[in-house]
Amino acid sequence: GLARLLRDTWVLLDPTDQEIGLVEEDRAALALVRRLLLNIIHKSFHCTVGGMPAGTVSQRFNLFRLMYDVRLDPGAVDPRLAQALAVLLLAIEGRQK
Repeated sequence: GLARLLRDTWVLLDPTDQEIGLVEEDRAALALVRRLLLNIIHKSFHCTVGGMPAGTVSQRFNLFRLMYDVRLDPGAVDPRLAQALAVLLLAIEGRQK
C-alpha cells in the first residue's frame, strides 16, 4: 500500500534470483517525518530472511559522516550479506544527502 511508497525497501535475492528476504526502513510514519525534516531523525532498517527477523541496521548519529551499526541474529544470515547490505545503504544514503 501507501506505506511501501513512503519507506525504503529492498528485496534480498539468492544467486538464482529467488527472493530470500527483505530489508525495510523502520516505520512509514517515521520515514515520512524524516523526509519532511531533512533526515535529522536517524534511520533504522529491519532485515527478514524467510519471513523471520534476521537483524537490524541502524544509523548512528554523527554530524560529519554517515555511520551504521549492524546487528545480526546468530545464524540468520551470512555475515558477508550483512556487510554488503551496509555498503549498499551507505552508498544510497550518501547519494541522497
